[in-house]
Amino acid sequence: MKTRILLFLLAIPFFTTSSDAQWKPTGPAGGNLGSIVTIDTMAFLGTSGFGVYISTDNGASWRASNAGLTDKHITAIGVSEDASGDTTLAINTYSGNFVSTDKGASWDTANSGLPPFTQLRYYLATGSNEQSSKLFASTGVADVYLSTDNGKSWTAQNAAFSDKASIFNLAATSIDTKNPTLIAGTDSGVFISSDNGVTWNPSDSGFPVDTGSTAWDVVSLATVGAGSSAGMIFAGIDSAGVFSFYE
Repeated sequence: MKTRILLFLLAIPFFTTSSDAQWKPTGPAGGNLGSIVTIDTMAFLGTSGFGVYISTDNGASWRASNAGLTDKHITAIGVSEDASGDTTLAINTYSGNFVSTDKGASWDTANSGLPPFTQLRYYLATGSNEQSSKLFASTGVADVYLSTDNGKSWTAQNAAFSDKASIFNLAATSIDTKNPTLIAGTDSGVFISSDNGVTWNPSDSGFPVDTGSTAWDVVSLATVGAGSSAGMIFAGIDSAGVFSFYE
Protein backbone atom coordinates (compact mmCIF):
# COMPACT_ATOMS: atom_id res chain seq x y z
CA MET A 1 0.00 0.00 0.00
CA LYS A 2 2.83 2.44 0.81
CA THR A 3 4.31 1.84 -2.62
CA ARG A 4 1.11 2.79 -4.41
CA ILE A 5 0.79 6.01 -2.40
CA LEU A 6 4.35 7.06 -3.20
CA LEU A 7 3.78 6.65 -6.92
CA PHE A 8 0.56 8.63 -6.74
CA LEU A 9 2.26 11.52 -4.99
CA LEU A 10 4.75 11.82 -7.84
CA ALA A 11 1.96 13.07 -10.08
CA ILE A 12 0.48 15.68 -7.73
CA PRO A 13 2.78 18.63 -8.65
CA PHE A 14 1.69 18.39 -12.30
CA PHE A 15 -1.96 19.26 -11.66
CA THR A 16 -2.07 21.02 -8.28
CA THR A 17 -2.32 24.77 -8.85
CA SER A 18 -2.67 26.05 -5.29
CA SER A 19 -2.56 24.97 -1.68
CA ASP A 20 -6.38 25.22 -1.61
CA ALA A 21 -6.92 22.58 -4.29
CA GLN A 22 -8.87 19.58 -3.05
CA TRP A 23 -10.80 16.54 -4.22
CA LYS A 24 -14.60 16.60 -4.37
CA PRO A 25 -17.24 14.01 -5.29
CA THR A 26 -18.18 14.24 -8.96
CA GLY A 27 -19.70 11.01 -10.13
CA PRO A 28 -22.36 8.36 -9.66
CA ALA A 29 -22.22 7.13 -6.08
CA GLY A 30 -22.66 3.58 -4.88
CA GLY A 31 -21.68 0.24 -6.36
CA ASN A 32 -18.24 -0.89 -7.43
CA LEU A 33 -16.45 1.53 -9.76
CA GLY A 34 -13.76 -0.04 -11.94
CA SER A 35 -11.98 1.84 -14.73
CA ILE A 36 -12.28 5.33 -16.14
CA VAL A 37 -10.93 6.80 -19.39
CA THR A 38 -11.43 10.05 -21.29
CA ILE A 39 -11.81 11.09 -24.93
CA ASP A 40 -11.47 14.84 -25.34
CA THR A 41 -14.02 16.26 -22.86
CA MET A 42 -15.93 13.00 -22.40
CA ALA A 43 -15.38 10.63 -19.47
CA PHE A 44 -16.31 6.93 -19.52
CA LEU A 45 -16.76 5.00 -16.29
CA GLY A 46 -17.00 1.21 -15.95
CA THR A 47 -18.96 -0.23 -13.05
CA SER A 48 -19.51 -3.72 -11.70
CA GLY A 49 -23.15 -4.53 -12.36
CA PHE A 50 -24.41 -1.27 -13.84
CA GLY A 51 -22.43 -1.08 -17.07
CA VAL A 52 -20.89 2.06 -18.57
CA TYR A 53 -21.63 5.63 -17.54
CA ILE A 54 -20.71 8.68 -19.62
CA SER A 55 -20.20 12.31 -18.61
CA THR A 56 -19.87 15.20 -21.06
CA ASP A 57 -19.77 18.00 -18.48
CA ASN A 58 -16.67 17.27 -16.39
CA GLY A 59 -18.51 14.86 -14.12
CA ALA A 60 -21.39 17.15 -13.15
CA SER A 61 -23.83 14.58 -14.53
CA TRP A 62 -23.64 10.98 -15.75
CA ARG A 63 -25.85 8.77 -17.91
CA ALA A 64 -25.83 5.03 -18.47
CA SER A 65 -24.88 3.91 -22.00
CA ASN A 66 -25.25 0.16 -22.35
CA ALA A 67 -26.90 -0.44 -25.73
CA GLY A 68 -25.63 -3.78 -27.03
CA LEU A 69 -24.06 -4.90 -23.74
CA THR A 70 -25.14 -8.34 -22.59
CA ASP A 71 -23.10 -8.12 -19.39
CA LYS A 72 -22.84 -5.00 -17.22
CA HIS A 73 -19.95 -6.18 -15.03
CA ILE A 74 -17.07 -4.10 -16.44
CA THR A 75 -13.56 -5.23 -15.51
CA ALA A 76 -11.56 -2.81 -17.69
CA ILE A 77 -11.91 0.06 -20.17
CA GLY A 78 -9.41 1.09 -22.85
CA VAL A 79 -9.36 3.58 -25.72
CA SER A 80 -7.33 3.51 -28.94
CA GLU A 81 -7.04 5.77 -31.97
CA ASP A 82 -6.67 4.69 -35.59
CA ALA A 83 -4.69 6.30 -38.42
CA SER A 84 -7.60 8.59 -39.34
CA GLY A 85 -7.93 9.88 -35.79
CA ASP A 86 -11.14 7.98 -35.00
CA THR A 87 -11.33 6.51 -31.50
CA THR A 88 -12.51 3.09 -30.37
CA LEU A 89 -13.51 2.19 -26.83
CA ALA A 90 -12.88 -1.35 -25.62
CA ILE A 91 -14.41 -2.83 -22.49
CA ASN A 92 -14.16 -6.24 -20.91
CA THR A 93 -16.89 -7.96 -18.94
CA TYR A 94 -17.35 -11.31 -17.24
CA SER A 95 -18.77 -12.54 -20.55
CA GLY A 96 -16.15 -11.18 -22.93
CA ASN A 97 -14.92 -8.13 -24.81
CA PHE A 98 -16.99 -5.33 -26.40
CA VAL A 99 -16.02 -2.32 -28.54
CA SER A 100 -17.70 0.97 -29.41
CA THR A 101 -16.86 3.14 -32.42
CA ASP A 102 -19.45 5.81 -31.59
CA LYS A 103 -18.10 7.00 -28.25
CA GLY A 104 -20.12 4.62 -26.15
CA ALA A 105 -23.52 5.07 -27.78
CA SER A 106 -23.58 1.37 -28.72
CA TRP A 107 -21.44 -1.71 -28.13
CA ASP A 108 -20.57 -4.77 -30.22
CA THR A 109 -18.96 -8.05 -29.16
CA ALA A 110 -15.28 -8.40 -30.12
CA ASN A 111 -13.85 -11.70 -28.93
CA SER A 112 -11.98 -13.00 -31.96
CA GLY A 113 -8.73 -14.58 -30.76
CA LEU A 114 -9.72 -14.56 -27.08
CA PRO A 115 -10.54 -17.77 -25.20
CA PRO A 116 -14.18 -17.96 -24.03
CA PHE A 117 -14.99 -15.78 -21.02
CA THR A 118 -11.56 -14.16 -20.97
CA GLN A 119 -11.49 -11.41 -18.35
CA LEU A 120 -9.11 -8.62 -19.33
CA ARG A 121 -7.90 -6.50 -16.42
CA TYR A 122 -5.69 -3.87 -18.06
CA TYR A 123 -5.65 -2.08 -21.41
CA LEU A 124 -2.69 -0.17 -22.84
CA ALA A 125 -2.97 1.81 -26.08
CA THR A 126 0.09 2.81 -28.08
CA GLY A 127 0.40 4.75 -31.32
CA SER A 128 -1.30 7.92 -32.49
CA ASN A 129 -3.14 9.26 -35.52
CA GLU A 130 0.24 9.38 -37.29
CA GLN A 131 1.38 5.89 -36.34
CA SER A 132 0.11 2.35 -36.29
CA SER A 133 -2.24 2.07 -33.33
CA LYS A 134 -1.95 -0.97 -31.08
CA LEU A 135 -4.04 -2.01 -28.12
CA PHE A 136 -2.54 -4.37 -25.54
CA ALA A 137 -4.49 -6.10 -22.80
CA SER A 138 -3.72 -8.42 -19.93
CA THR A 139 -5.82 -10.90 -18.02
CA GLY A 140 -3.73 -10.32 -14.92
CA VAL A 141 -2.49 -13.93 -14.99
CA ALA A 142 0.39 -14.61 -17.40
CA ASP A 143 -1.54 -13.55 -20.52
CA VAL A 144 -0.95 -10.50 -22.74
CA TYR A 145 -2.97 -9.96 -25.92
CA LEU A 146 -2.42 -7.57 -28.85
CA SER A 147 -5.00 -5.99 -31.14
CA THR A 148 -4.03 -4.04 -34.25
CA ASP A 149 -7.62 -3.33 -35.29
CA ASN A 150 -8.80 -1.34 -32.27
CA GLY A 151 -9.93 -4.29 -30.18
CA LYS A 152 -11.93 -6.21 -32.80
CA SER A 153 -9.54 -9.21 -32.81
CA TRP A 154 -6.68 -10.33 -30.58
CA THR A 155 -3.51 -12.45 -30.64
CA ALA A 156 -1.65 -13.84 -27.61
CA GLN A 157 1.77 -12.31 -26.86
CA ASN A 158 3.03 -14.39 -23.95
CA ALA A 159 6.54 -15.59 -24.73
CA ALA A 160 8.86 -15.78 -21.67
CA PHE A 161 6.11 -15.41 -19.08
CA SER A 162 5.77 -18.06 -16.42
CA ASP A 163 2.50 -19.95 -16.63
CA LYS A 164 1.78 -18.89 -13.08
CA ALA A 165 2.92 -15.26 -13.29
CA SER A 166 0.49 -12.59 -12.10
CA ILE A 167 0.62 -9.43 -14.20
CA PHE A 168 -0.27 -6.43 -12.08
CA ASN A 169 0.06 -3.68 -14.70
CA LEU A 170 1.22 -2.69 -18.19
CA ALA A 171 3.04 0.47 -19.26
CA ALA A 172 5.01 1.81 -22.23
CA THR A 173 7.64 4.38 -23.04
CA SER A 174 7.85 6.19 -26.38
CA ILE A 175 4.17 5.43 -26.91
CA ASP A 176 3.92 7.45 -30.14
CA THR A 177 6.37 5.26 -32.05
CA LYS A 178 5.55 2.19 -34.11
CA ASN A 179 7.51 -0.07 -31.77
CA PRO A 180 7.15 1.16 -28.19
CA THR A 181 9.00 -0.36 -25.29
CA LEU A 182 6.45 -2.30 -23.27
CA ILE A 183 6.83 -2.95 -19.54
CA ALA A 184 4.95 -5.51 -17.48
CA GLY A 185 4.97 -5.49 -13.70
CA THR A 186 4.49 -9.00 -12.32
CA ASP A 187 4.92 -11.09 -9.19
CA SER A 188 8.12 -12.32 -10.84
CA GLY A 189 9.63 -8.87 -11.35
CA VAL A 190 9.67 -6.56 -14.39
CA PHE A 191 9.56 -7.82 -17.97
CA ILE A 192 10.33 -5.63 -20.99
CA SER A 193 9.45 -6.13 -24.66
CA SER A 194 10.84 -4.15 -27.60
CA ASP A 195 9.02 -6.09 -30.33
CA ASN A 196 5.37 -5.31 -29.56
CA GLY A 197 5.09 -8.10 -27.02
CA VAL A 198 6.32 -10.98 -29.19
CA THR A 199 9.08 -11.68 -26.68
CA TRP A 200 9.58 -10.53 -23.09
CA ASN A 201 12.83 -10.36 -21.13
CA PRO A 202 13.29 -9.93 -17.38
CA SER A 203 14.72 -6.60 -16.23
CA ASP A 204 15.51 -6.87 -12.54
CA SER A 205 19.11 -5.65 -12.33
CA GLY A 206 19.41 -3.33 -9.35
CA PHE A 207 16.37 -4.64 -7.51
CA PRO A 208 16.98 -5.86 -3.95
CA VAL A 209 17.74 -9.54 -3.48
CA ASP A 210 14.56 -11.30 -2.45
CA THR A 211 14.83 -13.55 0.57
CA GLY A 212 11.65 -15.42 -0.34
CA SER A 213 11.00 -18.11 -2.91
CA THR A 214 9.88 -15.69 -5.67
CA ALA A 215 10.89 -12.30 -7.06
CA TRP A 216 9.54 -9.04 -5.67
CA ASP A 217 5.96 -8.08 -6.59
CA VAL A 218 6.04 -5.07 -8.94
CA VAL A 219 2.62 -3.68 -8.07
CA SER A 220 2.86 -0.25 -9.75
CA LEU A 221 4.45 1.21 -12.89
CA ALA A 222 4.68 4.77 -14.20
CA THR A 223 6.60 6.31 -17.09
CA VAL A 224 7.85 9.83 -17.76
CA GLY A 225 8.59 10.78 -21.35
CA ALA A 226 6.60 11.40 -24.51
CA GLY A 227 6.85 11.08 -28.25
CA SER A 228 9.93 9.31 -29.53
CA SER A 229 12.08 10.37 -26.57
CA ALA A 230 13.57 7.89 -24.18
CA GLY A 231 11.82 7.88 -20.83
CA MET A 232 12.14 7.23 -17.13
CA ILE A 233 10.36 4.21 -15.69
CA PHE A 234 9.25 4.08 -12.07
CA ALA A 235 8.51 0.71 -10.49
CA GLY A 236 6.79 0.34 -7.14
CA ILE A 237 7.82 -2.88 -5.40
CA ASP A 238 5.71 -4.22 -2.57
CA SER A 239 7.53 -3.76 0.76
CA ALA A 240 10.70 -2.49 -0.99
CA GLY A 241 9.89 1.04 -2.24
CA VAL A 242 10.12 2.87 -5.57
CA PHE A 243 12.87 2.19 -8.13
CA SER A 244 13.66 4.14 -11.30
CA PHE A 245 15.16 3.10 -14.63
CA TYR A 246 16.23 5.32 -17.54
CA GLU A 247 15.48 3.73 -20.91
